[in-house]
Amino acid sequence: MNFFPLAVSATSLVLFTTTLLLALHIGYSKDDLLHPLIITSVIFSFFLVIPGMYLLVTQQFRLTTTTPQTTLSQALFLSSLSFTVICVSFIKAPDIRIRSRFNRLISEVPPQHYILSGFFLLLLGLLPYYYYVTVNGGFVRMLLIDARLQFQVVPNTARYRVLSWGLVFGGYALMLGGSAVGELPRNQVVRRLIYIASLVVFAYTISFRERLLIGFVLGCLVIYFHENVYKIRGLTFISTGIVGFFLILAVPLFEYLTGNFSSLPVSEVIYTYRFEAFLILLQQVPESTSFYWGETFSTAVWFNYPGKSKPVGDILEKIVVGTDRENFAVSGTVLAEIYLNFGTAGLFIFSTVFGVIIKQVYKIKNTTGLTAGSYPVLLYILLVILPTAITWGTRVFVFTIGPVFITTVAALIIINKL
Repeated sequence: MNFFPLAVSATSLVLFTTTLLLALHIGYSKDDLLHPLIITSVIFSFFLVIPGMYLLVTQQFRLTTTTPQTTLSQALFLSSLSFTVICVSFIKAPDIRIRSRFNRLISEVPPQHYILSGFFLLLLGLLPYYYYVTVNGGFVRMLLIDARLQFQVVPNTARYRVLSWGLVFGGYALMLGGSAVGELPRNQVVRRLIYIASLVVFAYTISFRERLLIGFVLGCLVIYFHENVYKIRGLTFISTGIVGFFLILAVPLFEYLTGNFSSLPVSEVIYTYRFEAFLILLQQVPESTSFYWGETFSTAVWFNYPGKSKPVGDILEKIVVGTDRENFAVSGTVLAEIYLNFGTAGLFIFSTVFGVIIKQVYKIKNTTGLTAGSYPVLLYILLVILPTAITWGTRVFVFTIGPVFITTVAALIIINKL
């Protein structure tokens, strides 16, 4: 019997557990159970480490029939080590101070202007959404089929969906940022407006049946509530996690009730697909498939151009499944994306840089005005990269929210100066 894979797996488990305890200690010491390192540990646990240990014990693979124990232990070790590097990088990273002039210009705009502008943009974003849904068959059809894969039937209408995402998500981000200034979070009118907007955006996102889109409004609202209204501690933390978990699982339940899933995916409680994609990637790259050396990052933008790479999900599907089916892709974590492009060395470089970035985002909440209020949105956009890909997070959130958010803030600053 080969004890080397077992020794590597045991080392991985010890390494991850030690780093997890360190992350929990940092969060508890700062009275912050929603500390970025704690959320990162939850993401790594759910998508990588727990699935890896489960497969190691049960050998019940879904995307492959047999996998060498050595490769399995390697994937588990790289996952644990990447998490450790992120935490160490976060702890050791120096603080970078936000320029005071930039902060002052933003803070000079009355926060109520951000809230009202955001609410207007949110409502405005519902118009292209309504048009997109109407021309593609209406809301009833959208709710009865798999909206992610089969809904769009009229060519070149995805632009209206993207425009709608930018206006709705950008407006919501402005509302959260503006309402976090000073005593506004305790203002009952402002708080009710935020809750109403959150309900609208939640209903909006759930119609697309994308769990990470639904997670945007839930995640941002919980972090906003935690930072500005009431610190989430103890039982509140546990109950919030349970409610959020079941809300996210409401998507496959809805698909089952509408007939798009043949059975309830109870197996998703231990979600092994993304870890298995990373596992198979370690077997195939670079032995059978060459590294992409950053080529897949060209898909971070929405528009097409000559020489643009296929989306990373399609590339993973070709490697993992062996075919590239229409309207289908294999989801991998950011570790799969980085390894596909730059190999093992790229994983450590990414983990180091990522730890530094989340440290700077975490420090933003100690600033003032809209900058501090933007912390929930910035943190969610950054952390959603971990279970998906840099290109997915950049395309869906950065290049949709960013232009609307920045343009509106710049316009409000100019108007305020007039």
